[in-house]
Amino acid sequence: MEKDYRILITGGKGMLGKAILKLFNKENLNFKILDLPEFDITKKEMVEKEIKNYNPTHILNFSAYTNVDRAEIEKEIAFEVNEKGVENIVFFLKEYNFKIIHISTDYVFSGEKEGEWEEDDLPAPINVYGLSKFYGEKKLYNLKDYLIIRTSWLFGPGGENFVKKISEKLKNGENLKVVKDQRGCPTYTKVLAEGILFLIKKEAKGIYHFCQPPSTTWYEFAVKIKEFLNLKNKIEPVLSEEYKTLAKRPKNSVLSIKKIIKKFNYNIPNWEESLKEYLKEL
Repeated sequence: MEKDYRILITGGKGMLGKAILKLFNKENLNFKILDLPEFDITKKEMVEKEIKNYNPTHILNFSAYTNVDRAEIEKEIAFEVNEKGVENIVFFLKEYNFKIIHISTDYVFSGEKEGEWEEDDLPAPINVYGLSKFYGEKKLYNLKDYLIIRTSWLFGPGGENFVKKISEKLKNGENLKVVKDQRGCPTYTKVLAEGILFLIKKEAKGIYHFCQPPSTTWYEFAVKIKEFLNLKNKIEPVLSEEYKTLAKRPKNSVLSIKKIIKKFNYNIPNWEESLKEYLKEL
């Protein structure tokens, strides 16, 4: 069955794209990776040309404007990529008959809930990035067959991420201040890539949350990085108010993974083991 797949991956040169590339090569899947500067999801004619030429069974959309703070200034660009880009793919769906798998974010939620965010909880983003990603999701809601995978706190080889940043600072002997009042779940790109392929093979529909348990704070995450690196730097917990950023962040963006476990009996490993693996690679 696998050999029938023809998967077009947009925005595939980033951190998650590198993990997918490795996995799809290992699985001998037919796929094509597209990204800037040769391919721009905001250009409708480029999108059509690639779809027409490749005739995909699936389009895996990784294209995203992800700079959370800069999005507050570059609002139009964020919406152009995160909303209009998705609309451009959807536009050619009837004519070319493929399935869309779209990657979204925990930041579509307000952060005001006490417990974990379920797939059917109402999004209410508190920053431009989250809002643009939510508007992108909405382009798919009326389709018969689509898959949205919401994830959070990504780390992995081939891109800037929290683990890389913190480990570099610690290795340079710096003492750090890290926020203690934002809670979420880290996700290793390799583990997410495996989850994406699993859901494609299972022909999953609708929205699924995918992250690695247990929930943690940025401060606790940084302390665990320090512990695994066996370093003695001082890490001080601070409140978000003390660490000013352009974009407001949700206090609680913990995604519930009960749906994928219940429906498919799928086992998602804890992030601590993945963190150890990634730190060895670094």
